[in-house]
Amino acid sequence: MLQGMRIPLPSLPLAVLRARRRQGGFTLVELMVSVSIIGILMAIGIPHFRLYILESRLEGAIPYLTQIQARQRIHKLSNGKYCCDTGGLGEKNLEEKLGLSIEETGDFCFVFICTDSDLCEATSAAGFISAAETGDPTPEFEVWAVLRQTTGLDVSGPNSSTCTPHNEKRGPEGWVAVSTSSEEGRQGQAVVLRYPAPVNGLDSVTSARGIKHVWNGGLSLTDAMRP
Repeated sequence: MLQGMRIPLPSLPLAVLRARRRQGGFTLVELMVSVSIIGILMAIGIPHFRLYILESRLEGAIPYLTQIQARQRIHKLSNGKYCCDTGGLGEKNLEEKLGLSIEETGDFCFVFICTDSDLCEATSAAGFISAAETGDPTPEFEVWAVLRQTTGLDVSGPNSSTCTPHNEKRGPEGWVAVSTSSEEGRQGQAVVLRYPAPVNGLDSVTSARGIKHVWNGGLSLTDAMRP
């Protein structure tokens, strides 16, 4: 009875048939739209990713800054004043007088900034990175990690300061931009530690370099992160 009979196949919805036809590839318009979206996402994401990488590199200076701070406080307890009597902007002097080991950090040149002769054996010509605000404790000193792109040369830092690297200082790794660049993270910018720590958050006063610093636990990356 069933021989010779044709059993009709169920018909597929039109949308399914169209979808099957489209599985073979993308149209030119679809490709152009996809490429445009990818380009927009890259344009938005790459600068943020670059700043994230820069921030992580700048944070590499923090252990050294906190170590210098701790050694300076010990020195003051023992000697009545913060170090050093001469060469406060020279790394070798700081290293020898405080028992530090900072010649391996090639991307930074460390300086100690003190402006009060009652607190320090010698004062620095350079002032603090920014003025203290109402509600902040009176600053006693700052330690700067000045970004370094060249090898073996003094580094010009904020407020007309000059940092003299240790004579056995290793070379920079290459991520610091040249001082004439308009990029963030260029030679001469600095990561700053202030003691005692100011109130956390954004300053209301503008520094000599025309920026308002953001503080977190006495640390500021603002100078080094600005374009």
